[in-house]
Amino acid sequence: MERRKANFMKRNSKYGYSSSKKGFIDTWRGSEFPALGSENGLVYADHAGAALPMKSQMERGMEEAAGAVFSNPHSSGPSAARTKVLVDDARHRVLNHFSNRPRAYNLVFTPNCSGSLSLLADSFSFEEGSELVYAMNCHTSVVACREKAKRAGGSWKCLGLDEMERGGEHWPVPSKPSLVVIPMECNFSGRVAEVKRIVDCVKATSDQYYVCVDVAKYAAFNKIELEEIGADFAVGSFYKIFGSPTGLGFLFLRKSAVEAVINPRHYGGGGVSAILPNEDFTVLRKNVEEVFEPGTINFRGIISLRWGFDSLDDLGGADAMKDHVQSLTKEFKRVMGELGGDDIEFHSHESSCSIVSFSLKRRGREREWIGYNEVINLAELSEPAIQMRGGCFCNQGACLEALQCEGASVKKWFEAGHVCGDSLDVVDGERTGVLRVSFGRESTWEDMDSVVKFFKAHFFCSGGRSVGKSAAGGEVSLKRGGGDIKLKAIYVYPIKSCAAMEVKGNWPIELNGNLKFDREFCLVDASGVAMRLNRYPRMATIKSTIDLDNNSMTITAEGHTESLKLDLEGDLGGQTDAVSVCSNVCRAYYVENVEYSIWFESVLKVKCFLARRVKGEGCFSNEAPLLLISSGSVRRLNSFRRGNDKLEVNEISFRPNLVVDDGELEGELEGEGELEGECSENMEDGWSKISIGSLNFAVDGLCSRCNMVEVDPLRGSFGKGGVLRTLGGYRRERGRIVFGVFVKREGETGGGESGVIGVGDDVIVTRKEAG
Repeated sequence: MERRKANFMKRNSKYGYSSSKKGFIDTWRGSEFPALGSENGLVYADHAGAALPMKSQMERGMEEAAGAVFSNPHSSGPSAARTKVLVDDARHRVLNHFSNRPRAYNLVFTPNCSGSLSLLADSFSFEEGSELVYAMNCHTSVVACREKAKRAGGSWKCLGLDEMERGGEHWPVPSKPSLVVIPMECNFSGRVAEVKRIVDCVKATSDQYYVCVDVAKYAAFNKIELEEIGADFAVGSFYKIFGSPTGLGFLFLRKSAVEAVINPRHYGGGGVSAILPNEDFTVLRKNVEEVFEPGTINFRGIISLRWGFDSLDDLGGADAMKDHVQSLTKEFKRVMGELGGDDIEFHSHESSCSIVSFSLKRRGREREWIGYNEVINLAELSEPAIQMRGGCFCNQGACLEALQCEGASVKKWFEAGHVCGDSLDVVDGERTGVLRVSFGRESTWEDMDSVVKFFKAHFFCSGGRSVGKSAAGGEVSLKRGGGDIKLKAIYVYPIKSCAAMEVKGNWPIELNGNLKFDREFCLVDASGVAMRLNRYPRMATIKSTIDLDNNSMTITAEGHTESLKLDLEGDLGGQTDAVSVCSNVCRAYYVENVEYSIWFESVLKVKCFLARRVKGEGCFSNEAPLLLISSGSVRRLNSFRRGNDKLEVNEISFRPNLVVDDGELEGELEGEGELEGECSENMEDGWSKISIGSLNFAVDGLCSRCNMVEVDPLRGSFGKGGVLRTLGGYRRERGRIVFGVFVKREGETGGGESGVIGVGDDVIVTRKEAG
């Protein structure tokens, strides 16, 4: 590693800020960003999503806030006057940072870049004959401005950036004031627009055009001179530049443009000189900032801006940061290209300073696209964990251009269930998004190298197994020395996500295939969402015991002397209402007994309600009525964990309904501490049907795992075992980490009749056909 880093630095002499006031990056990275680095378990590669603030930057702000009184600048008095002075100082510093002629612009503070665009579109004098023109690779917040143009009677047009830069017949000729919005740097590809050229084309087309530049991404590593590029307006967010404060954006308004085409549609406290609520009489203040900053501004955040700008100066300013970041970006793209070869497709532009966007293909005969969600999930589980981004990054236009898709594809993906920001990354073989790695001012060569190593280990190496195949590619024998496979354990979960009740003996299965009373109840939070164990781990300490003879349920909790007792045949009261269960909505009876809610709230420290499922609408299970695992699969997992000095896992961590005891199977695949990368088979993966006692079941797919398996079922808290990380090393299947199989009763109504299964029943298995 030292040799490779030395070679990199020899080729990139501007890496690391050696000549800055702050000094070489290796001397301060650990103290200024103590949570980052492989030694701390996190590599941050999502700077295009949000920059990170320095520790000293935050400490200076906190120290100042703790040692002074800042009050509403609309008030009078010493602290209000002092606050106003500091806000004005911050405004002047921002104006000087973006323009050599600060007096040419007004600066309005907003909640964020999207808020700046909304305010501009609301205030712009759109009317019939106006045009809104924006680039194909602009942010969704820009596209949203067309709604305001349309409502005012105007038209809109979307142009490719190449068309914008060429000018000519592509540009509509408006008869009324019109607005052009240009992303100075694309947050998808990193492409830097030739803004001055576009502005010249615009002005040559019509003097009705006014130009807004979106500098949200570009401003992070570049000095901007608004007057030189001819911008009438500019928008952005400060957290994109130096990480903090969040919730604070900016809108630059050229003063001559304000007089011509800007009219405020809304005003608030501090924005009027005189007003009558019972007459149509309003006189706005003449100061633009006061009018366009309705109500109390984020004065504490604004005052803290100076520490952010100081942190930039300490590193040598925008040019030094750009040189540093660009060296890492180019090196990452070069190495990834060498490793990936034909299996990687880059979407980032050659002018990109900090962004590398790309797609990967799976190696092997299939050569299919690897979905971004698969990569993101694995990156989260890697050591160190890696924060990167997947999707379209709120830039659907640039995404479509990169994937060479038309609008029809987006509509097809939507019909298939894909929405912006979800995890549905491949639809009918088509990518719905890409991957993005982006570096920042505090990124190091070691960070870049960790990301490269992650991709090399998981995607640029040969090997790996597919689900349904044994190590030798044939079938695994299901013979055992002591006799048939047995049903080892039955678990019922009367309340969803709470502790299991282990069955001793027999238990009935209903017509629909559910174990009787399994997920019969759930706890619902104040917003109507069924509570889950991975969000509220103390739910594992709530245990229900069902007495079938008396049709009653007793609920206890660790550390609580009082218990609840429910009559399962009686009327628990309550009205039916909707409950959201893992994005699905179903009806449930909300139990009215206030004492129950108080009891559960005392255990979980959150307001919640007990709800019971409506008969005939299934249960509160996520995907299927029954989940089955084999004890051999758990042993195999633990053999891997022992080989990596990890704590063993109990079968109940996987919240199964049925556990089969496979004994010592001939051909059983045991781990040896070295993980294969893709999904090699557990015994139950290869089953198509099973019979337990006299009842027949069909295997209905593999169970995808989430961080719920990390909850210690005995303590009701998250452990430190990294179970998902271990599973991710050998149980990956098309972006999912899988363990266990879902089973359901055969036939449309679960076989047509209820039945009983019992611990110790024989289990007869039918394997999937080979191939």
